[in-house]
Amino acid sequence: LELERAGGGCVRELVQALVGPAASSRRPGLAECLHVVCAAAPAERANAWLGAALADEALFPAGAAAQRLPMDERRRVHAALCALVAQRPRFKALAVDLAKIANA
Repeated sequence: LELERAGGGCVRELVQALVGPAASSRRPGLAECLHVVCAAAPAERANAWLGAALADEALFPAGAAAQRLPMDERRRVHAALCALVAQRPRFKALAVDLAKIANA
């Protein structure tokens, strides 16, 4: 029940931390946390939370990050992350790659 209330906000905060200026050494831990939250939730909830976070323009403000990760690319990342929830290492690798691209 707590996850249902806080899950969306938690996913948003984790995505924000990943695509923000977090130290690269923190990215694997942030990706792990994102996976734990998404894997613990029903698939439709995790899908909705990831979709909302990746579609949030406030997390990808106009500028370099938005150019590197336009909405079409974020939709593809969303679909891939949702498909990889059952595959922890691949989910984490994609989440870390998202952070690298956003911060390139």
